[in-house]
Amino acid sequence: MLKEERRFQFRERLSQVHPTDIRDESIAKAADELLLDDGLIIRLPNDAGDVILTAARDFTDFLFTSMNVSARFAKKGSGEITLIIDPAYKTYKAFRVETNAAGIVITAHDERGAAQGLFYLEDVMSARHAPYIPHGITERAPLFSPRMTHSGFMLDEFPDSHLAQIAHAGMDAILVMTCGVDESLWGYTDFNDLICRAAKWGLDVYAYSYYRSKCHPDDPGADAHYQSTYGELFRQCPGFKGVVLVGESVGFPTKDPNASPLPYYDNNIGGIPSDKPSADFWPCADYREWLIKLQSIIYKYNPDADIVFWTYNWGYADRKARQDLIRNLPEKVSLLVTFETFEPVALGDNVYEQMYDYTLSYAGPGHYFISEAEVARECGIRLYAMANTGGNTWDMGGVPYEPMPGQWLNRARAVLEAREKYNLCGLMECHQYGFTPSIISEMMKYIFDTGSDCVEDELVRIIRRHYGFGQEAKILEALECWSEAIRSLPASGENQCGAFRGGPSFAFSLAGKYMISFDKSCKGRFVTSKYPVHNATHQANMALSGVRLPYEKQRLETMLSLLNRGCEILESLCDKNTEMLYLINLGHYMECIVTCAINAMRWHVVVTKLNIVTTVEEGRALLDEAEAIIIDERANVLRALPLVKYDSRLGWDPRMEYVCDPARLEWKLKLLDYVQNTEIRQYRASNEFTIEAYNAKQHD
Repeated sequence: MLKEERRFQFRERLSQVHPTDIRDESIAKAADELLLDDGLIIRLPNDAGDVILTAARDFTDFLFTSMNVSARFAKKGSGEITLIIDPAYKTYKAFRVETNAAGIVITAHDERGAAQGLFYLEDVMSARHAPYIPHGITERAPLFSPRMTHSGFMLDEFPDSHLAQIAHAGMDAILVMTCGVDESLWGYTDFNDLICRAAKWGLDVYAYSYYRSKCHPDDPGADAHYQSTYGELFRQCPGFKGVVLVGESVGFPTKDPNASPLPYYDNNIGGIPSDKPSADFWPCADYREWLIKLQSIIYKYNPDADIVFWTYNWGYADRKARQDLIRNLPEKVSLLVTFETFEPVALGDNVYEQMYDYTLSYAGPGHYFISEAEVARECGIRLYAMANTGGNTWDMGGVPYEPMPGQWLNRARAVLEAREKYNLCGLMECHQYGFTPSIISEMMKYIFDTGSDCVEDELVRIIRRHYGFGQEAKILEALECWSEAIRSLPASGENQCGAFRGGPSFAFSLAGKYMISFDKSCKGRFVTSKYPVHNATHQANMALSGVRLPYEKQRLETMLSLLNRGCEILESLCDKNTEMLYLINLGHYMECIVTCAINAMRWHVVVTKLNIVTTVEEGRALLDEAEAIIIDERANVLRALPLVKYDSRLGWDPRMEYVCDPARLEWKLKLLDYVQNTEIRQYRASNEFTIEAYNAKQHD
């Protein structure tokens, strides 16, 4: 039975890098396995640097914490495990583990590869639940670099334990949202300390820029402006690996006649929106000049800085304008393209929606990605993808990861194919929702280190690592139900910025507009309480919301049924460890999210019809239906309440913090009471009004 948690208590679980005491003493060693026993010595190279020393300390901690085995490392003499650095061996981060009765030899191209070799041994023992390593040779080499992630602990905050988890997942870079020197989006951050600590785990640090560009590169004061921003950042923090630049976060006063020089949040003239998109949302031709200006400033302090240009914000723009800009990018700039977003999806005959944001519902790649990847290949541009392969997307806000390995496998296969077709070489694996270690991140590590998409055996090992032995087939069956469920999700803005982003705390009202953030503690909010979000914007390459709604609702009902089935299978398991209980709890929370979204659609229809009702009888029926929806949603909120109490990670987002916690769900219950007992009652009084009743009341 899970215990109730305080707010943010999930961080205590997240800070535990190695599971405690998972060794099963009843498991016998096979003849072709090596036992790692007390007194084990790990022999390090004489010139071992910080990365090897950090990984060796981590490995001895794993042995003691997880396997009850004491070990030490040394630079002289022999050892049961020997680390060798051979720069001639394959490529960056590659390693070979050779095991026989005499011991283990890890040969690596570099220190990062040696660290990954030790992490591999940890993975093997965790899946075996015993300190046994099979005889033989295993070779691994990463297919992608960088593999970048944001923090899942707190926005821009990376304690050493979280850096360890990111390194164990095979990633090699982190992102920090940067507003100034030692100023992240969340507040003060010692960038040089972060760079130093991350380096010990074999991780680079990228600045994700939030510098608003106030000068065109041709303006007289441009050099001084960009020196005071990007120049000072790299002068004082030369250890940054690079910088990620995305339109809506940086922008600049463009001179492209197709765009407005104003920022997107103030792109109006006399209060009337401009008929041109801002540079934040359009592939302006003079982005080339802007990038050249940044290169001239940044390269003075770090000639090898990786300047990453992300085209996310103009995925809706004309294909030719996007491709022309890419063909004119300056040399050395890396191109980052979102993998699946903006893809149109058929809901019915001539009824389409467009994927609003990052989603697992479609494996990809989308036409937008392909159109830009083709030009990158043609021009020899280094190509990265925003692929979400850390295990989460913006499909469901407030979940730590999406436990749908079947669909993640489809995404991984598509990413591998893009590597072959377009020379895709780097990945951004999440955005603001951060990284949480999971069965998905472990599966992706295996795929991206081996190139294999035959993961059935590896998935069984991962399941044993987390949930134990004997019920693997049932667990896989449940997870496949969930994988099928996510394929039914309509990834529209109404969902991704509504009930799916806020969860079951999403607000319902007849007369007013109530945000789920009823206090000021919800920062950086991306949740709306209005349904639909919009119909007339530059992103409306889809049917009107009212046309889409019946199809979307039907798909959500299918999704809910599949989630229910997966939960039923997991609930039926005889032996459920703590990790399984958290997985089931997550499954039920996903059910609550989908139920809320269905109710939001039902509510939208009722409210819309009430605005044009023409008869008392019709109004009476609609208000009865409204009350029934409120009753259904109240039951849904009551079901969600214990779920978020048992897992304080649910309903939390690193950028927005809590959008669905006990306090917000209790607020939602009060709101539902108000809607049922006040708003609906008032509507009924108006609907049933007669002058006879009014006169009689006046004479009472």
